[in-house]
Amino acid sequence: MENISVRTTVKPELIRYTLWKGVSYAVVGSAILIYAISLPIEKLKIWGLPLFLFAGVLFTLGMLPYRKLTRLEKTPDKLLLNANETLTYVKKGKPILTIPLAKIERTAYLERGRMYGIGIEITPHSQEKTLFFPYFSQRSYKTLFNS
Repeated sequence: MENISVRTTVKPELIRYTLWKGVSYAVVGSAILIYAISLPIEKLKIWGLPLFLFAGVLFTLGMLPYRKLTRLEKTPDKLLLNANETLTYVKKGKPILTIPLAKIERTAYLERGRMYGIGIEITPHSQEKTLFFPYFSQRSYKTLFNS
């Protein structure tokens, strides 16, 4: 058996959706900051910090998923099917998990809504029965398990 390596791929429509969702959160956060600026000083002393923090949370909640996806595009995760009969998951260049092929009971390409990836069911004697590796395409699945 030869070594086979596949990488995560983030669909452009997922990036677009995540960006628009993040922008909508940021717009609401900006509206809160603009409202806070218009408050009188007495109310701003009471409500200024909570409104500022809430706006910051909205900015973060909105843009963090987009940042994660763009980072994943730059440094993709990998699944390696090794000649020594193991499947290794590599995240940020470091091996995270190695599974002997003999322990893999079933594999499937899974897609539900905007989430997609490879699902692996492991024999009952393992600690985790089901594993999901997100953002691997159907083509990656076929490359790994239909070769």
